[in-house]
Amino acid sequence: MVKTTMKPKGTWVHERGCHRTWLAFAAVSLSLIAVVILLSCAGSQKRKELGDNHLNIGTAYVEAEDYTAALKELLEAEKYTQENPKIHYYLAIAYFGKGYSEKAIEACEKAVRLKPDYSSAYNFLGTLYYSRGQYDQFP
Repeated sequence: MVKTTMKPKGTWVHERGCHRTWLAFAAVSLSLIAVVILLSCAGSQKRKELGDNHLNIGTAYVEAEDYTAALKELLEAEKYTQENPKIHYYLAIAYFGKGYSEKAIEACEKAVRLKPDYSSAYNFLGTLYYSRGQYDQFP
């Protein structure tokens, strides 16, 4: 059994002579927690920036009507920021340009769900339904 005695100033001394100051332990623990929190915040900002970069490139490809390259970039953007309605709107355009109308409708519906007042997405969703003859589908 290890014998423990109390020494002055909050230091515990074991019979083997190792010292542990509980206040220092608590300070180090709190410092580590703060570092983890700061890194996670910085990480989410970096993810948003990467997502925005891929979105900008994907948007340029959509405007150039290079839908294969646009899909590649926009799907990469979606990995970083899934809740950005603009990504889903441009995904819908790229899918439609490639002839994948069902995926285009799903992407456009998600854009509208994420941002109910997204008029461009609503208009394009109507175009998608119209192109499939689904006149009664529009909300």
